[in-house]
Amino acid sequence: MTKDTNHFDWGELSTENLKITQKVIRITLNFLQLQPTNSLSLTNRIPLQKFENEQLYLEDVSGVLNKIDGIEVTNVQLLGELKEWRSKRVRFPSVVSAYEENEALLYLPSEEELKNYVFLQINSLDELHQTKDKIDYLLGTLNFEKNDKDKKEIPSQANNQILTAADKKKLCILEKLKEEWDLVSKKNNEEVVIEVSWQRNIQWQGECGIDDSQFENILQGFKDENLLDGFRFFREQDINPGL
Repeated sequence: MTKDTNHFDWGELSTENLKITQKVIRITLNFLQLQPTNSLSLTNRIPLQKFENEQLYLEDVSGVLNKIDGIEVTNVQLLGELKEWRSKRVRFPSVVSAYEENEALLYLPSEEELKNYVFLQINSLDELHQTKDKIDYLLGTLNFEKNDKDKKEIPSQANNQILTAADKKKLCILEKLKEEWDLVSKKNNEEVVIEVSWQRNIQWQGECGIDDSQFENILQGFKDENLLDGFRFFREQDINPGL
């Protein structure tokens, strides 16, 4: 079940379709977390009602998940096999053995089940998790740009000039830092070292519309401006190896 998904550009989706994609992936992952681990190599089924509760339909679910490697919605395929089996049983009743009929009944869902469940063939969830991160980042960036656009332009107190996009990103990060660290202590000759977790790094990048390189350059700029003494990025495993 290998699909050519590497060339699909999620960034080309509209904001509305990104939100649909985010919902589909969230519901799918939340449901699969409760399933036995050894079932991931088999066919899983998710009640369609879970998606319909958020105004999503089978076409939405198929359209999203069938673009992701390692997972496939098989409702259409199973319906075709069910119809083929029924046709064979009607046309050649003497050829169909009791064993074959029992096997078909065990393997194939009914039409009612196909209407009420999303059937998934899963090989791996790695790409699904990676796609979730991409969509979350894209929506985080779009939300920041929208909020930024909606805000009134703030003139600089120094020269009464409009803040540039780069200045706004720096200001966004500076506000995040002030929420966590006392940067005033730097002015009182106390050492200020910023330690940013990987999770917070991803979150702030999305909210401030920056990437890894821009984030590091902004922090280096703050260091050069003597707002802080140093900074480092870490993963939670560095502190709690057992996690």
